[in-house]
Amino acid sequence: MLSELTVARRLLFALTLVSYAVMFGLADVVGLTIEYSSFMLPCAYFLGTLVLFGCYCHLRQIHALGFVVETSFCLLLLVVPIVVSTYIAIGVDMPLADDLLIRSDRMLGVDWLSFVSFVDGRPILAAALGFAYQSFIWQLLALPILLVLVGQAIRAYHMIIAYALICFASSFISVWFPALGAYVVYGLTEADVVNINAHFGYFFLGQFNAVRSDPNFVLSLQDAAGILTFPSVHAAMAALCAWAGFRLKTGRYPMLILNILMATSAVTHGSHYVVDVIAGIAIAFATIFFVKWLTGRARARRPANLSALSPAWANRRGTADSGAATVPKSVVSS
Repeated sequence: MLSELTVARRLLFALTLVSYAVMFGLADVVGLTIEYSSFMLPCAYFLGTLVLFGCYCHLRQIHALGFVVETSFCLLLLVVPIVVSTYIAIGVDMPLADDLLIRSDRMLGVDWLSFVSFVDGRPILAAALGFAYQSFIWQLLALPILLVLVGQAIRAYHMIIAYALICFASSFISVWFPALGAYVVYGLTEADVVNINAHFGYFFLGQFNAVRSDPNFVLSLQDAAGILTFPSVHAAMAALCAWAGFRLKTGRYPMLILNILMATSAVTHGSHYVVDVIAGIAIAFATIFFVKWLTGRARARRPANLSALSPAWANRRGTADSGAATVPKSVVSS
């Protein structure tokens, strides 16, 4: 019988490997040209560190550090196929969906321009949202480490698996919803705002337009940008980070507030429509539920008499299955 931690670890490793094969294979099928040399060095470094340092940690029974290495470097490795998936999605060159997204916002009663104007007129609020918007990568990097350190290793693995699945699902959906974003459609330029940093509302457009219309386009890691609009990956990551951070007892509410701001900042700083944010949050929670269900099946298959055994024995049994016989019980709790 495999422990839930073992299932989560194996699932993360398998997802990382399979995503490379699938996404680079799809890129070849759809004709997306990739500058592989720009990806090779960071991938080799991340993979080498994962294998060598991860194995060393577990052989020396420094399991918590091994979990940190596995989640952190699988996260970094997954960035590459995720980026490729977004360019495949937008490169399909489906008709722009901005009109549909605007109509959806209006059906929700949203006045996008009024909301952005409200935020821009309040410097402290605009700065807080700008900070939250740019906390995306730092939260993704820091949260798995913190979760392992406070004894929530399974949740750390759940977070990284969910992150990858959210991004791949968002890329798939975006095939039918490519969009220029609200800044462009509403005609809001960087000169029109005072306190909001509108850089990210326009930053992606060069890559977005190039992958759709330039027959000589080549994807390079150095030039890659986040080019999805619907659903909002920023909002999805806000929901994911809020969920993951809720196990940090002293930081759960600050994390919740930060990620409410991050989801909101997708509208004001990321050029997203409100419907993008709603869709991103919905995808995030659906994915979290799926990942927990998938890895939790191991617990559901646990023999009936195991519950009658002492918690210490059950912990040793579960961690031995994962090759981590001396991990404290708190490390493998969910």
